[in-house]
Amino acid sequence: MLVDLDEITKRIIKICNKKSSRRCFIQVPEGLTHLAHELSRRIIMEGVEGIVSVDPCFGACDIPYWKAKELGCDLIIHIGHAPMPTIKIPFDVEFIEVFYEVKVREDLIEELSKKILSMGFKSVGLVTTVQYLKLLAYVRTLLEKHGLKVFIGKSSGRALYDGQVLGCNVSSAKSISEKVDAYIFIGDGTFHPVAVYLAIGKPVLAFNPITGEIKDVRDLGERVLRVRLAHMMKASEARSFSVVVTSKVGQYNEELLRTVVNALKKFNREYSIIHLENIGEVLNYMKNVDVFVIIGCPRIVYDDYLKFKRPIITGTELLLSLSRKFKDWKFMEMP
Repeated sequence: MLVDLDEITKRIIKICNKKSSRRCFIQVPEGLTHLAHELSRRIIMEGVEGIVSVDPCFGACDIPYWKAKELGCDLIIHIGHAPMPTIKIPFDVEFIEVFYEVKVREDLIEELSKKILSMGFKSVGLVTTVQYLKLLAYVRTLLEKHGLKVFIGKSSGRALYDGQVLGCNVSSAKSISEKVDAYIFIGDGTFHPVAVYLAIGKPVLAFNPITGEIKDVRDLGERVLRVRLAHMMKASEARSFSVVVTSKVGQYNEELLRTVVNALKKFNREYSIIHLENIGEVLNYMKNVDVFVIIGCPRIVYDDYLKFKRPIITGTELLLSLSRKFKDWKFMEMP
């Protein structure tokens, strides 16, 4: 992630001065942890105790306000993600969004246009993550010059910006699903475009604006779907379940937990409830568990399943599994 450390420091100090903060808790994404020492040092030199957290941070749903409170901080500054409108955090939090300032070469967009047209698509929807939002209008203009109809959808729920998608919210893509033949995801990685495919079922091309790589993610999406159904079928026959909860403010869902527990009781299944803040391979060491049920971020289930030695499913997948309604599977979005 390319950022201007001087600019980030100035923005933090400006926020702290405005809020009269004397000690702030600063969350940085993984790509900025190498700058943690220098960032804290510079802020301290300006008269504010800046405590920079290098714990894993998975987005605006992962604001550990209780840690900031315990450390005596009066403000949290979260760097790298956009706020989620539906999540209420009982602490003073400010967000510094980080946008990639990259210039997409026109020849790369021309190749993208040729690829889209060669696949028989005439209208496309553009989606991206917050880091690449500033590219949407530019890419749209160039694609339209090559004869394509281009749409950018309206976001709702957790997504703040039009055209923005999250791993747990693809509302902007859904809002234009009747208008487009396919979607173009602008960014790096395949998780977000696969999420769009799983939620809507229309072709999605992942376009890396830096390298120009174009990847059709339908095969990846179908692989994820096959794994989901396989894990659900195993869950339908399983006897012992461990329900894993996290206390992350934007991931824990009390209503879903109660529904899951009631379903396990109804179907006479054994279960435990385990807390794990950062859900990972430690689950592999647990004994006498057939299936793990995650009450938290669905990305753990959809994207990280290879880390686990036993089936891992979402709460909604559990409900379908126990009722053997496998064909009713839907991509899980967070409220």
